[in-house]
Amino acid sequence: MEAVHDALMAIYEDKTLTGPIGNTTKIEAQGFAKKLANYKFIVSLIVWYTILNQINVTSKLLQSQKIDLSEATAHLEKTRTFLENLRSDQEFDKILSEAMEICDELNILALFQLESQPIRLRKKKTQFSYETEDEPIQDAKQHFKFNFYFAILDTAISSVTERFTQTNQISSIFGFLYP
Repeated sequence: MEAVHDALMAIYEDKTLTGPIGNTTKIEAQGFAKKLANYKFIVSLIVWYTILNQINVTSKLLQSQKIDLSEATAHLEKTRTFLENLRSDQEFDKILSEAMEICDELNILALFQLESQPIRLRKKKTQFSYETEDEPIQDAKQHFKFNFYFAILDTAISSVTERFTQTNQISSIFGFLYP
């Protein structure tokens, strides 16, 4: 990652890039380098890598011609369990510590920063007296955790669960064909 950041900064500082296209290239390289040097981006990168790495293994296995239904079902169950275990505070903290190590290597401030100016919180009307008011999330870390990390994992878990259910149904119907 450090090499990518350095390459982008080298493009930005390149004196041979001139003209409108060169200037556009330099500005875009600087913008990408700025986005790369962001703790939130690094955490997102680690989250995506962790999830997609596991999904890729499952996908490759399911595309194999030599796999039978019981193996496919078992591997989908393993993937679902992995994703469900990943959806915990301990795993989130592990990802944050891994991102912290990368930030230390790149000399990046390891802190979730709030987006620009905070928006004014609106009051929601309650229809009935027994309804409680939802407290908006003020902490940037908690906001990231609930609105990005858990949201992605919930989507991945539901997709894998759906595939697992379908494969399990097919396996129960046609399982006698594969001894």
